[in-house]
Amino acid sequence: MPRSIPPLALPAEPLADQIPLRFASRPQLAQIHQRYYGPASPRTFERWPLHWRIVNGWSVADVAEFLAEAERRFRSVPVLAGGRRDA
Repeated sequence: MPRSIPPLALPAEPLADQIPLRFASRPQLAQIHQRYYGPASPRTFERWPLHWRIVNGWSVADVAEFLAEAERRFRSVPVLAGGRRDA
């Protein structure tokens, strides 16, 4: 049976000192990523260069380190021009 993760109460801006967790599991990191950067699967973060700790059977990572990596990845994505050509 999968473990359920309650929704997090997150601030409007992705500031590590305002997020109520210091360490978060992959499902919680997915909630944080969804709120600030867009949808991502918890499995996505397995390949990210984060330092993981095993606590009571859960892999947890530092939220500040996660936000820095997510921000870096978000900023590195190229911006595409949209709209009509003749406008």
